[in-house]
Amino acid sequence: MLSLAGSVQVNSGVRQVTLAKPGYQSVSRSVTIAGAQPIKLTLTLQPLEAGVPASAAAGAAASKTASEPKPAEHSQGLSAPFWVSAIATGVLAGTAVTFGVVTLNNNHKLDEEFNRFPTDPAAVDSARHSLKTSAALTDVFIGASIVGLAASVYFAVTSGSSEEAPPAKAARKDRLQLGANGSELTLSGRF
Repeated sequence: MLSLAGSVQVNSGVRQVTLAKPGYQSVSRSVTIAGAQPIKLTLTLQPLEAGVPASAAAGAAASKTASEPKPAEHSQGLSAPFWVSAIATGVLAGTAVTFGVVTLNNNHKLDEEFNRFPTDPAAVDSARHSLKTSAALTDVFIGASIVGLAASVYFAVTSGSSEEAPPAKAARKDRLQLGANGSELTLSGRF
């Protein structure tokens, strides 16, 4: 039997949480933990039926767990990947606008070189090279902004909040509550 004196810290990602106690069916849930995302998970232990061997009860619990629909994960607001992609999209869009302005200025300089008499071929080539470089960079940052926008929309859609289904009522139940704040995971309840 493990006694927890404080919080348990885990890295972000998908984590498997299992609660087991002698005389009870063990319960497992898969939890996705994101940075700074609060999580509340309630696991309910069901007592083993009298006269049923522990291995048979464990098999029955595993098949029951596999056939039950998983409860919806509970999330608050938009996820960290959304905010990262949204900020990156803003930075990329700002950079694309900046290079767009530079491209317009370089285009104006090239026009001025063509309108000079006599035309200096070296100055025309230099202005043309500057225009091509700034136009290519503008296109690259516009493309990156579009990809960032698509990622932001994807993360906004997939990070919608859902409510956790309440556990089924039982005659006698022991409860374990799992809470996370950032990368910190806290287990509490009756054992």
